[in-house]
Amino acid sequence: QGQLSNGEWCVKAESADRVTIAWCEMGVVKGPWSYDSNKRQMLHNEYNKCLAVSADTRELVLRSCDAQNLYLKWTWREIIPHWAKRH
Repeated sequence: QGQLSNGEWCVKAESADRVTIAWCEMGVVKGPWSYDSNKRQMLHNEYNKCLAVSADTRELVLRSCDAQNLYLKWTWREIIPHWAKRH
């Protein structure tokens, strides 16, 4: 529903170009993110920018969406812990 998280940690935009990892808001799963599976880009709907990895610092940042820029491409897959797998 728009939340980009891992457990209790959420990816949040601090400004139009700065991204941070912070505690998720309790009881809330909605958020400003949407994923375009054709372009493989994660869009922040409020800033209308895409999640990227900075080529210089390797930090998460927001950048203008560019379908050719590999630093803005994301592939998601489900990971099931070994203890949760059925044998």
